[in-house]
Amino acid sequence: DWTGRNVVLKKSLSSVLMTPGVAYKISDKLAVGAAFGYAESRLKVENGIPVSSDAKVNMDFKQRGFAFGGAVFYKPLDKLSFSLIYTSQMNSKSYKGTATFVVPGSLSPLFPSGSVSTSGSTPNIITFGTGFR
Repeated sequence: DWTGRNVVLKKSLSSVLMTPGVAYKISDKLAVGAAFGYAESRLKVENGIPVSSDAKVNMDFKQRGFAFGGAVFYKPLDKLSFSLIYTSQMNSKSYKGTATFVVPGSLSPLFPSGSVSTSGSTPNIITFGTGFR
């Protein structure tokens, strides 16, 4: 009976990310690396519907996407190192799935189940790090 009941009742997101990569040591002070990523995600959302206390919609989305990244590692001194890492935005435009409505029988024709989509993405990420031993 809370005011946000019709917003989101439950939400879960699960993802599997595979990122094979390679690295090459140019010298004792410098190394570079590159990686390619593939991800599959599943998003489940349950929202309330303001027609009755039991009414809700269950949405089940799936998404696949690709990304890439690169890194540079530099060690100017034995005890000091720096790294710069770039990871691209996940190349996926939308989650696609199905919506199933649970409403009183008399309202069923007004709430047909069917296909739905929503968008979401990951940002481009640049990370700088330093180490001191």
